[in-house]
Amino acid sequence: MQIIYVSVDNNQYLTGYATSEFEESIQVEADEEFFTRGFTNYKISKKKLVYDDERARKQAQEKVLRDATPSTSEQLLSVQLVATDLFEQNLQLQQQLIDTQIAMTELFESTL
Repeated sequence: MQIIYVSVDNNQYLTGYATSEFEESIQVEADEEFFTRGFTNYKISKKKLVYDDERARKQAQEKVLRDATPSTSEQLLSVQLVATDLFEQNLQLQQQLIDTQIAMTELFESTL
């Protein structure tokens, strides 16, 4: 066991820890497992560290969702690619319209 000093939020969950005392810190004993887990999943209860499995699960799920969601720049790039494709399709349609108009003019002139 090692003595550490922690800070907590209003719900008594850890917001930070250090091996030396700091302002408004709480002294507690930490086992080796504390240093291998996410410290924000611990809370103070009766001046002891208590690991919250449910909170750890929720944070892991949130991380998976964050990692699976494309970033704003990735989303912007996708929109730009779609806009470029639409612009190119529009140009092709305009060229087809011009070609059709030319063909109709030539057909009309040939009947005169």
